[in-house]
Amino acid sequence: EVGISQMHVSRLLARTLAQLREKLLVEE
Repeated sequence: EVGISQMHVSRLLARTLAQLREKLLVEE
């Protein structure tokens, strides 16, 4: 259970970071 939750969190973090990078690139 813990492993699955960790994977889920890592996926969410990766997705969030990707979105933030896109926003920063667009702003520039």
